[in-house]
Amino acid sequence: MKKLRSSLLVFSLITFLLVFIEPGNALTFNDHDYIVITGNYSWEEANSYLIEGYHLATVTSLAEQNFLVNNLLAEYTGEYWLGAFQKPGNAPTEGWQWVTDEPWAFENWAPNEPNDWNGIAEDHLGIWSRYEWQWNDEHGRANINGFIAESASIPTPEPTTILLLGSGLVGLAGLRKKFKK
Repeated sequence: MKKLRSSLLVFSLITFLLVFIEPGNALTFNDHDYIVITGNYSWEEANSYLIEGYHLATVTSLAEQNFLVNNLLAEYTGEYWLGAFQKPGNAPTEGWQWVTDEPWAFENWAPNEPNDWNGIAEDHLGIWSRYEWQWNDEHGRANINGFIAESASIPTPEPTTILLLGSGLVGLAGLRKKFKK
């Protein structure tokens, strides 16, 4: 029975950590969590890599852009994917859309961007420290240092909720012991 109680306690702790604790470097703005994932990913790999509830970040306002630059990206350099793309065949400045289908109403392009550099169709959006964290249309992974992911925040439970959850699990273990006799 001691093993069962210990197992229940360990299981409860692991469940709590998986359900209620956010990724270590997540920062919250406007009820959304943002994390930076480093690595040399293509845009498609980054877009499919994300865990449930996350998507490539969509920057839809100057306030959100400033939050990312001043808080999340403050310790990083290089270029990171964001969650925007354009369908092939569009002029560099046309047809951009967010992976979430949010309206394309805010832009923060670096000077002379988007430009389909050297005639190469650059259909994905990056944010680059080289341009003081302004946007760059990009086609490959040569400059990419990772991507920014975004998720709706999971509310942190009240301490009493955690206490009730733990008490309930301990109580269930006690009932099991009582009925087993």
